[in-house]
Amino acid sequence: MTNEATGKTTFQNSESIVNYNTLLSEHTASLLRRFGEPGIPVMLLKGIALVNDVYADTSDRVMGDIDLLVRKEHSAEAEKILRKNGFVFIQGNMANARVYGKTEPLEIYVDLHTGLVNPQSPSQSKVYSPDIDSIWRRAREVDFSGNTAFTLSAEDRIVYLAFHMLKERFSKDKWFRDLVLVIEHYAPRVDKALLESISRECGTHKLCCMIIDHLKDQRKEDIRGLDAVFDGSGYFLYRFESRLFRALLAPWARGLFPLREFLWLIAMDSARKKASFTADLIRYLPIKMMRTLRRIR
Repeated sequence: MTNEATGKTTFQNSESIVNYNTLLSEHTASLLRRFGEPGIPVMLLKGIALVNDVYADTSDRVMGDIDLLVRKEHSAEAEKILRKNGFVFIQGNMANARVYGKTEPLEIYVDLHTGLVNPQSPSQSKVYSPDIDSIWRRAREVDFSGNTAFTLSAEDRIVYLAFHMLKERFSKDKWFRDLVLVIEHYAPRVDKALLESISRECGTHKLCCMIIDHLKDQRKEDIRGLDAVFDGSGYFLYRFESRLFRALLAPWARGLFPLREFLWLIAMDSARKKASFTADLIRYLPIKMMRTLRRIR
C-alpha cells in the first residue's frame, strides 16, 4: 500500500515485504533482459544485490527501489530503454544518478547510476573518490534470474556500503545490517591487502575504521579479521574523533543539522580536506538555515 503522507510504499507484514521485493526482482530481471539486447552491462547495487545475495530471508530486508549502475557511455541508451518500458523521469542530480518511476501495479523506482559518488558534492568527493573503471574491472559477474549482471567485488562493496551509510546520515539501521551481513558472508574470502589499498586510495579508510569500531561496540566482538585492516590508530586524534563520531550516531543526533555535518568532517582523512570542507560549510550554513526556516513557517 502507499502512505498518503509520504507517497512511498509501506508494508503491513513480512509477507507484503516479500511480495514487494519479488515484484522489484521481477522488474529487475525484465530490465536486465532489455539492457542485454544491445549489450549494456549492468551492475546491481545496494538492496537489489543484497537481497539476492547475503540475505537468507528476503523478508528481512525492505527494498525501496532498484539501484543499477551502467557505464556513462551507455546511460542515454539505458534511459531510453527505461522509458520504453513504462518508466518516466522523476528527478536527477545532473551528475551521477537519475531516478525513473512507474506507479502500476505499485510504485516502483529505478535509480540509474553512472558513478558511485556525486562529483559535484564537495563533501562526498572528499570522503570517497573511487575510480569507476577499476570498480568495473573488479566487479563480479552473477546470474540474476537467468540474466547476466554484475555486482561490486567484496572489497568494493564493504567500502561502498560504509560510504553509503555516511551519505544517508546513518538514518536507517538496515544499512548497518547490510554491512554486517556482507562482512560475515565475504570476510573469509576478502583480499585484505586489496581491501586496505582500495579504502586508502578512495579516501574511505578512516571512515571504515570508525564504522568497524562502532560495530564492534555494538556486537562486543571482533569483526573476523577486518580489525587489522581497519586500524585507525595511525590517524592523528583518532581516539577522540572516533568517540565523537560514534556519539553522533545516536538516534537523537542523526537528523540534526549541523551536527550531522560533523560526521563528514570527522571522516575525512587529511587536514587539507577538513579545512576545505569547513570553508564550504561556513558558506553553506546560512543558506541551509534559511531553507529550514522557510519550511518551518
